[in-house]
Amino acid sequence: MISLCTVVSGRLWQLKKTLDHNLDFTRVDEVELCIAVYNDRDGVVDYLVENYPDHLVDGRLRYVEFADTYMPIDGSAFACGHAKKYSHSIANGEVLFNLDADNFMDDETMRKLKGLRPKEILILDPRTMLPDGRAGRIGLHKDLYRRLGGYVDKGRSDDIDLVFRATMMGCRTVYHTCAIPPISNEE
Repeated sequence: MISLCTVVSGRLWQLKKTLDHNLDFTRVDEVELCIAVYNDRDGVVDYLVENYPDHLVDGRLRYVEFADTYMPIDGSAFACGHAKKYSHSIANGEVLFNLDADNFMDDETMRKLKGLRPKEILILDPRTMLPDGRAGRIGLHKDLYRRLGGYVDKGRSDDIDLVFRATMMGCRTVYHTCAIPPISNEE
């Protein structure tokens, strides 16, 4: 099983634009979308329950809601790894893939996730990296994620640290590109 792991914090407006597309990739007992609803002020849970009851019942869509006042080690306003830990914690899949609320899944990335081996980590090809929110799209086996100790607070560089620790452990890097650009962070 593959778990697409998403965090939503003040971005319901983006999730509304990507959710139907990303749910098209889910399959009962094959691919699930796990959403961590972090410090919700937008009514995300109500939106999910109202609009996606069938997906929630059959397990294609899962969510966990949490709130805290966590302050990242680097003093930044948000530590992505701290929040991503929650979406990973409810994931049933053998493969975990970070898919931010403003990102779209695509066929090629799904194909690579299905073929991902236990000692491989899927990351965005640095030759195609743009400063638009694509960089955090990381895929790895749950067992590898656990052996790495999950995310460690490095503030805004949590994703970079996770990839670095995986490569230091001897993991092979598999690159992917994003066929569909993310939703702009400007409302």
